[in-house]
Amino acid sequence: MKKALLICGIVVFFGLAFAMFYTPKYTKFNKADWNHKGFNHSYDRRDDMLTDLLMNVHLKGMHVNQLRKLFGPDEVEVIEKNDTLRITFNILNEIRPGALYTKDLILYLDQDSVVNSMKLKEQRKK
Repeated sequence: MKKALLICGIVVFFGLAFAMFYTPKYTKFNKADWNHKGFNHSYDRRDDMLTDLLMNVHLKGMHVNQLRKLFGPDEVEVIEKNDTLRITFNILNEIRPGALYTKDLILYLDQDSVVNSMKLKEQRKK
């Protein structure tokens, strides 16, 4: 009986510890958490906020000045590549078994600097 109770206690403890560690802490988008850099100089809270950002903030149709207000002026850099204007936000860099996994949100702008489309780019680099 004591052994079964001990095993149940251990299972509950590890279950709670797992839930606390792996539950996203930051789900609602906000500028301060979006721009927070963790100990390894990566944006460690963006992936947890990405769903809220994409579902509740209407990025398509926003002008670059509105994006600078939303994300912060230092975070929005417009790059021209292959005659296309775009802004890329690094969402996640993780070392997974055998590869580096990256996730980026790319906003494509028209000639008036308005977001006309976006893409979530995920890739594994060996």
